[in-house]
Amino acid sequence: GRPQASRIYEPMHMQYMVEEFLNVLIVLVSERHVATGKNTLDMARREIVHGCLSSISYSELSKKIPERLAENTEFDNLLQQMADFRGPTGIMDFGQYELKDEYLDEVDPYFIHYSRNQREEIEEVLRERLRKRMRKNTDGASDVVDYSPPKLETVRFGPFQRIGMALHTPLACQVLFYALLHATHTSGDLLSETMVDEALHLIVIALEDGQHGAVAREIGMSDSSGRGGLWKYALEQGYPAGRGTPMNLLGLVLTLGLKPEMKQWKNKLDYIYQLFRKGGPRIVSCIDDYYAKLEATPMGSRVLKSAAEEAKAAERKKQAAKARQAAIMAEFASQQQSFMSQYGDEFAELTDDESLDEHGAADALAGADDKGKSADTQRVHQPLWSAPCGACIVCQEECDGLRPYGSLALIQANRAVRTAPLADAAHVIDILRLPSGLDTSISGVGADASEGPSDMADAVQGKSTGQARTTDQLRVMNQIA
Repeated sequence: GRPQASRIYEPMHMQYMVEEFLNVLIVLVSERHVATGKNTLDMARREIVHGCLSSISYSELSKKIPERLAENTEFDNLLQQMADFRGPTGIMDFGQYELKDEYLDEVDPYFIHYSRNQREEIEEVLRERLRKRMRKNTDGASDVVDYSPPKLETVRFGPFQRIGMALHTPLACQVLFYALLHATHTSGDLLSETMVDEALHLIVIALEDGQHGAVAREIGMSDSSGRGGLWKYALEQGYPAGRGTPMNLLGLVLTLGLKPEMKQWKNKLDYIYQLFRKGGPRIVSCIDDYYAKLEATPMGSRVLKSAAEEAKAAERKKQAAKARQAAIMAEFASQQQSFMSQYGDEFAELTDDESLDEHGAADALAGADDKGKSADTQRVHQPLWSAPCGACIVCQEECDGLRPYGSLALIQANRAVRTAPLADAAHVIDILRLPSGLDTSISGVGADASEGPSDMADAVQGKSTGQARTTDQLRVMNQIA
């Protein structure tokens, strides 16, 4: 058709509606965990991947994840396996979980549980973490992150095997064309980076999905015409684009790759060009002819030359960074070798002396132990009470002796001091020997239960009531007997 400007909605409102519509399309064709029959553990794993990209406490993570997944018996083990735990540094802090670097490739910015604002934050966090990982893997030589395409699950059974065909229709091709056209051919104030990213993401999904499963069988592949679906419509269908001749989707995508303002999507556009080239010899010939015609014009030649120079400059920068890294490592190795050649003998002698000192100290301690003169030095302190450790039953954070934490206790009033068999005279006498207040030392009060009445009276006698208490004890003994 011939789309016209809306007379009802403001341009900003229309732009927002298109962005939301494209996001719905992405979710519909890429959220396949349920359609592929994934079990609860696989879904919990996916929730952990997308919930722990940034540092998060256990309680906050539990709120984000569906209850049926968080209550899985293997959830905690899976969390410990996939995320690094950083303990609290203060009394008011909480332990934090953060996804390990090896799982960053599984993060999908268009995850169904991400809101619009969260998706933008996640994209920035993911980009920064991928740069750090690249610098770590290359020892700081490069922080350029290659484009990582979405990982689509192939639906092998059920009614959703052909869900990807939604993007291989003439109408889908038209929607993608005008989304890119209006997002890139408007004034700078209305340029929608979100719309561009979503439209390019849908193109990647369509071309990736068209190579596998039921979608690949549906669109077919012939030697003469190549693949069908979006490959075919992107080449054959032309749409009005201003006052010039109609333009197809492939031509628009090739044109966008030459624009300076599309530099941030260069890696994604290059990947789309590679996917289009898999559509057969016909579409490859069209791409080559486009660049040949562009190079024949003065302006196009300058554009291609500028793009080639930028690519060469980026490659030179990468090679220079690698050369600097190699020079630094070589210099470090040379300095280390020089240091060891000068002071290696001294370190060897120091090691021998330390070994002799250790043996001498061990022999001295052994001799002192034989003589019985250093028994105190052999004594090891054994605490009577160990601090509680392990996971807290309230916040589920790990508690140890390295950082302060509190313990929960239940205190209730109770008048029972002790229970004792009243039929046993020895136990009753032992109770009667206790002082009236337990806040004093009772080390000298206890006596053997076999002592006579006179000895017992001497042990517990007070200033004025010793004889009376002895008489009471004898009376109790007679009653028990």
